[in-house]
Amino acid sequence: MKNGFILFISFVIVIAASGCVSQDSSEASAKYLVYSNQDYGMEMKYPNGWDVNEEAEGIVVAFMSPAESESDRFRESVNLVMNDLSGQDMDLETYSSLAVQHIADTLQNMELEETASTTLDGNPAMGVIYTADGTYGRLRFLQVWTIKDDISYILTYTSESEKSALYSNTVGDMMDSFRINPIPSVTQETPNPEATDTTTKTTTSTDNVVGRWRAYSEAIYYDSGGNNYLDTASTRLLYINAGGTWEFGSSNGRWETKNIEDSDWAKWDTNPYGPTRKIVLNGWNDGVGDGPIEEGAARVDFIWLIYRTEASLGPGQVQIKFGHTSG
Repeated sequence: MKNGFILFISFVIVIAASGCVSQDSSEASAKYLVYSNQDYGMEMKYPNGWDVNEEAEGIVVAFMSPAESESDRFRESVNLVMNDLSGQDMDLETYSSLAVQHIADTLQNMELEETASTTLDGNPAMGVIYTADGTYGRLRFLQVWTIKDDISYILTYTSESEKSALYSNTVGDMMDSFRINPIPSVTQETPNPEATDTTTKTTTSTDNVVGRWRAYSEAIYYDSGGNNYLDTASTRLLYINAGGTWEFGSSNGRWETKNIEDSDWAKWDTNPYGPTRKIVLNGWNDGVGDGPIEEGAARVDFIWLIYRTEASLGPGQVQIKFGHTSG
């Protein structure tokens, strides 16, 4: 969309509140369950007795170890983050260099201990180990990431520095079990000619944008200059319904598609690059959100939602890229 790109490496430290019931954390007795997420095309094992968290901002899923005691303030965790890199021509070496630099710039007193080439589900990957200061003291991180089909997959094990070996075998098993699966395509509905106003060329009710969509990326471009990539609730899906309605969490409204006009490109501050249609979500952010529909002859691949916002750092334009997920 906007010219220029700043790579955003999203990683999440999941910390649980105290007061959980103490459980046996013995690795020898660990029995594994399988977590599968069809919307994000992945699955992996996690120990029975660990909590599964799909609600933390910016993650697909986090697995959290049992509290060691009622006063335990920090629970070791393994989480998965996915980032969309489409159009960036990003290889693993370049991505890894930028990722390590981003981590060093972001975390307080970060010290890199080790980097090594490895594999993740048979794909070339990079593994890094580093420590940094956290709310509850010194933390140690083991991260492994790979890139497949323009999506990065980042697995992160976060522990208190002095306890990093506590679940080392378990974490190894979890990462070895990680699998990347094809994301099922939505069965597209054929547009209904009777639902199209041939004068305005506005389509509602039934269209090939109908289905479920997941956010690949969300960025804000400030009027004063600069931009920032935002953490989107990974498990929240955008539903484009055949009845002409849309839903996104607790928000909802009506949608339609229209031909893109020159004024749209000017409003989006983007040079025309191919799309001829736009989606319009009425009621989005208490106003209207719209954006280009990226499609081929057979299906819609991506839709964009672009809208104005008054952010804490100043007014700007938000751009969210959505990709099709299973229907």
